[in-house]
Amino acid sequence: MGDLIRKIVGDKADKQRWLAYKARVDALPAAYRSPLEALERYLAQRGW
Repeated sequence: MGDLIRKIVGDKADKQRWLAYKARVDALPAAYRSPLEALERYLAQRGW
């Protein structure tokens, strides 16, 4: 049962790592943040 919940909800450590990454991106100056966000959108649309 715990494995099923983990598959649906995801790993907590992965989520914490993602939130820490997003906080670092938000702290960047706009000149660096904008291209990084564009790259994330591109990769999300292409399914990477």
